[in-house]
Amino acid sequence: MNVSNDHVLELVNLKRKEGFKYLYDYFFPSLCRFSYRITKCLSESEDIVQELFVRLWKSDVKFPSERALVSYLYLSAKNASLNAIRNAEKAKKAEKVEMNELEKIDNGDISIQQIMIEEEVHRQVYTAIYELSPERRNIILLSMQGFTNSEIAKIKGISINTVKTLKLRSYRILRDSLRPIFYSLLF
Repeated sequence: MNVSNDHVLELVNLKRKEGFKYLYDYFFPSLCRFSYRITKCLSESEDIVQELFVRLWKSDVKFPSERALVSYLYLSAKNASLNAIRNAEKAKKAEKVEMNELEKIDNGDISIQQIMIEEEVHRQVYTAIYELSPERRNIILLSMQGFTNSEIAKIKGISINTVKTLKLRSYRILRDSLRPIFYSLLF
């Protein structure tokens, strides 16, 4: 920009399209080259500069001078480029951690895989339990919490034999509904 471009500065401050078009056309190539010197990636640099202009358009910042505008553009491009490098490094570290976990699984450390299987079995067992009738469901859940048949009978106000019968029938239903799932996990 030069002294004759005070009008452009005024248009930018007023958020006029003509001012931003001129600013974009005038600064985009040099800001991309500047960003590229930091990121070493042309497409990323172009994205950074493009986003810089979008943020500028959306912001409420007003520039007192041409020099302030130019400084803002280059400083923003520098910061965004450095942020992109930092984010790329974080992504690489996260990818390495993920690859290490996958290698552990491949090398026989099945801790993650085991956890996944256990959680899936747990979910399917509870899903099957919640498909039982409310009375049977309550007896099975109480039994899973460690209550004895006599304690369950007292809590529910029914005989011990009724508790035993309901538990036995519930276990048969659960076994039949869960059998295909457990076979699929084994093979």
